[in-house]
Amino acid sequence: MHLSRNYLPLLAASTLLTGCVADYAHVTKVNMEVVPAPEMRGASGYMESNQSKIRFSGSVNIGDDEEVKIKGLKNPLGPGCDSKCRSEMENRVSEDVDATYSIVYPYVESSFESLHKNGNFLWSLGLGISRGAYGFFTVGFNTKHFEIGLADELWWVFRDFEYSVEYYDDLFVSGSSRTGMALRNVFGGYASVYLDKVSLNYSINAYRPSPTYSDSDAHADFDLPYVLTEYISVGYRFTKTVEARVGAVNLFGEFPGWHWSGFGSVSINL
Repeated sequence: MHLSRNYLPLLAASTLLTGCVADYAHVTKVNMEVVPAPEMRGASGYMESNQSKIRFSGSVNIGDDEEVKIKGLKNPLGPGCDSKCRSEMENRVSEDVDATYSIVYPYVESSFESLHKNGNFLWSLGLGISRGAYGFFTVGFNTKHFEIGLADELWWVFRDFEYSVEYYDDLFVSGSSRTGMALRNVFGGYASVYLDKVSLNYSINAYRPSPTYSDSDAHADFDLPYVLTEYISVGYRFTKTVEARVGAVNLFGEFPGWHWSGFGSVSINL
């Protein structure tokens, strides 16, 4: 976790002895913490034309922590590695990246949104807290018994990220680093069917985790795979104001397996 810090004295001593400065760092391993992206949905019920409402929501998601290996990522030697570097690195560094997603629970989420309807056209704006802060916009169609729409979100999220590198400068050492916050764009869609007080809700969204390398010389010519999040829930409206939902969350993408968890949510509609 703190290998880079531990090796700084070694690198400094080597620089004094050789007169060289490390100018190429090859990323060989990454571990990214991922969590389900916040849910974006419609009204989960019929709204009259020209109606507006405010909705406050809170939810909790509970599941098992998992470590998922990502297969097939390759990081070829980059142009920053000169001929001498290349002759030595090619024999010591593999192009295959040892990549892992760490899926962690539990987490809680809260949001505030403003919904507006004109004809069958429904749109909303909202802010929320989920491992950080996010803002979102949805647009869709709301009819008597079903709705469908699209959503977009900017999510400033806390996550752990570690990576290991091989440095070249007539000396090979390994290091790792950790970062905290990252801005992600999340896009998706939703659909609901409802009758009287009961609703069946589905949404899906996607984002790509974005590594930030603290070493400016780190070469990482690869992208981590997209993370997709499905929300499937059943809702019940106790009154015009109070709605509760329970359901399942599925985290999946271009990595092995479907990773399920459960969630519960309560909303206040004003």
